[in-house]
Amino acid sequence: MSTFLENLRQEFDQNNFQVFKDGAEATCSVKNLSILAGVLKEKYNFIFLLDICAIDLQGKSNSENRFELVYHFLNLEEFFKLRLVVPVDESKPVASLEKLWSGAKKLESESREMFGLEFNSDYKPCTLDPEDFGGFPLRKDYTGSAVDVVSVLPTEFPEDLSLDNDQRGVRSWVNIGPHHPVMKNNIRLMLELEGEYIRRSQIETGFYHRGWEKQAESFNYHQIIALTERLNHQSPFIASTIWCRLIEESLSVVIPDRSMAIRMVFIELSRIHDHLNCIGHCAVAGGNESVFFLCQHARELVYELFEKMTGSRMNPSLNKIGGLKYDLPIGWVTDCFEALKKIEEQIDNVNQLFTKSSIWLDRNMVCEINALRALELGITGPVLRGSGVNYDLRKVEPCYFYSDVDFEIPLGVKGQSYDRYLVRMEEMRQSMSIIIQVLDNLPTGDICLPEFLAPCSEINMPHKGVYSSM
Repeated sequence: MSTFLENLRQEFDQNNFQVFKDGAEATCSVKNLSILAGVLKEKYNFIFLLDICAIDLQGKSNSENRFELVYHFLNLEEFFKLRLVVPVDESKPVASLEKLWSGAKKLESESREMFGLEFNSDYKPCTLDPEDFGGFPLRKDYTGSAVDVVSVLPTEFPEDLSLDNDQRGVRSWVNIGPHHPVMKNNIRLMLELEGEYIRRSQIETGFYHRGWEKQAESFNYHQIIALTERLNHQSPFIASTIWCRLIEESLSVVIPDRSMAIRMVFIELSRIHDHLNCIGHCAVAGGNESVFFLCQHARELVYELFEKMTGSRMNPSLNKIGGLKYDLPIGWVTDCFEALKKIEEQIDNVNQLFTKSSIWLDRNMVCEINALRALELGITGPVLRGSGVNYDLRKVEPCYFYSDVDFEIPLGVKGQSYDRYLVRMEEMRQSMSIIIQVLDNLPTGDICLPEFLAPCSEINMPHKGVYSSM
């Protein structure tokens, strides 16, 4: 056992500390939570709070406390994860970790609004649910029959007493959003302007919690795959892959090599599609519609590859627990190579039009998020890497054949919007390299384990419900 792990173990009762292959799990009382969390951050360098999940144990535990909070911490130097389980009395507020991690407030709000757990922090009510929604929808006893009206605090700027009358006279505020024409309160920005400069801003995230966990309690593991693909319409295959891999690991199931390789290909195609969408829409906001259409053309090539494989452009329904539903059709690999060449051409065109454009540079050397701030906020993905943090699960916790392919992790320098753009541009090139390497060495054999080949309705695979929030 490493010195780091041995020292960490000494902070806990030996009976409340278990080591797993991906880290460790420990139990902590509510009264010691804030002190222990500070020790974990300052002494053991757990500077990354990945998530806070609530668990409703009604009917599943003999514990005197019905609820548990699970805090997920990450030490980036050791790449060591720690799950801290905290039994909670719902009648008493829990100490907020907002002062240690800025992103904790948003994570705590989910447990507050979905489970009814209280925290010692100020928050604006109704950030996850529509204003006419009541109750706590992820509790086990929630039926949805009684809906109460929830009060909504108006979004407004408090008076800035530091300004004189002349300064107040040149300031104004503008509403931006909601941004999606068919979704209620998707996101709203309220900006206070002084000429072209933004002096203050407030944001309403709106109703964005789908509550799919509650719906998933009515289905078996296979049926939930359809729900996961609706969580992110830009890269639905990645979401369903994560779910299938979770269940396969829980069942100690190792899927065939060919299905692993094909999953990798479609994961990286999804990544390319997602980045193209992001860059294209940012280009429109930055005043360049030409780049948007270039990205749209490249996205269409990815859509066509999914359609040739599954018959569906979105929500491909390709994954199943134990492998894949379909094998690659004849000629698909050749089509994929040709599509990648065309996508690379479009990325080169975007690079020529956009990357060194003076307008694009002027408008994107903003919104700096340094590495420490990004970790405090719990930011992940290309935004985190744009801040210079070298953290990519494909390198840290490689699955399938990611440890066998050669690719680089692009990083930003200043953490500005421009860094995040450059990271996405290079990640697409790295994804294409991964796809080519995998297809050049594509394994033969089955695409699904024999015991999972039966129709989903015939596979006896119940589940115990989804207890934790997202």
